[in-house]
Amino acid sequence: MKGLALGLVLLLIACAPKPDRVFVPGAPFKHAVHVTTSQGVSAKVRVGEWLTLHASRETGPWVEVARESLGPDGCWVAPPPPALEEEVSDNLRWMAQPAEPAVFNLDIRDDHTRQVRFAAAGRYTLKASSSTWCSPHVDSGNELTIDVEAAE
Repeated sequence: MKGLALGLVLLLIACAPKPDRVFVPGAPFKHAVHVTTSQGVSAKVRVGEWLTLHASRETGPWVEVARESLGPDGCWVAPPPPALEEEVSDNLRWMAQPAEPAVFNLDIRDDHTRQVRFAAAGRYTLKASSSTWCSPHVDSGNELTIDVEAAE
């Protein structure tokens, strides 16, 4: 049943008329990500304790153009993304160093945050990367430092 519903949604999207006016990255295009935790840019947690991650993203400017000017393979968005997206943690690719003891909660959360916990004590760094439609630029944002203590 889920497959049928998904197929129907994709068919409706494919059949929807394309807009005459669309948006593309303007010059100079900016794409910046800022990441933090519920404790700031560094945090202290215990092994197995969830830590909430936050991220904001700025992109722009987006320039309105005639879709037909882009050709059949031109990349565009409509409407343009907001200049500032307040919480995009669940829309980023998160990486931990060292990677093995880190476990990210991939559940869909209403607040769009992401959570991480660690299976071993130690010092970890977290980074998140973000890509933007129609722009080859990928922003990795700042690094977070997490100190994980052994559980009592």
